[in-house]
Amino acid sequence: MEGLEDFLPKYFKPFPGINKFYHFLFRSSEPGVVYVKERCDSELVRKMLLKQNVLLDKNDRPGILPPAGLSEKRQHYLQTVVRPYVRAACQDITCPPVEEE
Repeated sequence: MEGLEDFLPKYFKPFPGINKFYHFLFRSSEPGVVYVKERCDSELVRKMLLKQNVLLDKNDRPGILPPAGLSEKRQHYLQTVVRPYVRAACQDITCPPVEEE
């Protein structure tokens, strides 16, 4: 299964200067298009991200990345710092017991 770094270039163009935009609007009626604004009071600018002559196939998706899980250090932090502030009924879900590696 391919990852995002292999999947995205097949369908989408690079978006130079993306770092200067803070507001993004995507519409399901316009796949491959994003509307962007630099500030909340700026005009919406339409950007076509999809490459020309490319059709999106709903079944073609990048591979699923399994979550890495919490590090032992993070688990200890949740147990010692966060757990005392969580309701007793939710403590084992929110701050699971530390899994020794």
